[in-house]
Amino acid sequence: MRVTWLWGAGAVLAGLYVVPGLLLYLAQGGFVFPAPRVDRALLDRAAAEVGARTVDLRAEDGVPLYGWYRRATGERAVLFFHGNAEVVADRVDLQELLLARGWDVLVVAYRGYPGSGGRPSEAGLRLDARAAWRWLEGEGLAPERVVLHGKSLGGGVAAMLAEEVDPAALVLESTFLSVAEVAGEVFPIYPTRLLVRHRFDTRGRADRIHCPVLVVHGDADEVIGVRHGQGLAERFEGASYVEVPGGTHGESYPVEYGQVREPYLELLERVARR
Repeated sequence: MRVTWLWGAGAVLAGLYVVPGLLLYLAQGGFVFPAPRVDRALLDRAAAEVGARTVDLRAEDGVPLYGWYRRATGERAVLFFHGNAEVVADRVDLQELLLARGWDVLVVAYRGYPGSGGRPSEAGLRLDARAAWRWLEGEGLAPERVVLHGKSLGGGVAAMLAEEVDPAALVLESTFLSVAEVAGEVFPIYPTRLLVRHRFDTRGRADRIHCPVLVVHGDADEVIGVRHGQGLAERFEGASYVEVPGGTHGESYPVEYGQVREPYLELLERVARR
């Protein structure tokens, strides 16, 4: 009887561990890509209000993508990759800052996000980033005049593109070392390095990225802990690092904090003069 009871208890405990782990594995797309539900018509109206040009482009695998392009001079641009719960209409304050300094801005909705088709995945977002880069080339912008700026998940996307192309610079704002490590912090009892499919290994790409890099992170980031920013700054050779006291995950550091805005704009001007 005791053996039977022990087997039964063991089965229950195993189930309590395995079933949530299985759900975590199957539902991880919802954790990594929690795309908001916003109608494209609403995004188009928002674009008209701020004077953005809406663009339609297509990834290599045929997925249609939607974006905003805001032109300042047509001579230099920031290709911005948004966070995993954002849309192209977010971070307008950053767009305005860049426009005022003479930088065009392109932001493209990832596949599965409002305005774009398809379903998101790490491989798919790499194709989306390539499509955005090619679109800027088609507008006549030289690679050495394009800066990649990624916020949160967008930093992982920007790093994927930076290892393939030669941008003027790379800005990683509130970005992770890897999604697997973030998952491990949230679900420490599971072997997340084995379970996570969309890895976005930003740290692992550092050796293949040779442009100037600026890493910005808040020390009160409640989503991606500050150790991720610190680790990225150590991993990217020669990277500049700005840590924001009290900075939380949702803030736009170059807009809201002067101690970030100054080195951010200085980097942009420096690489534009190369």
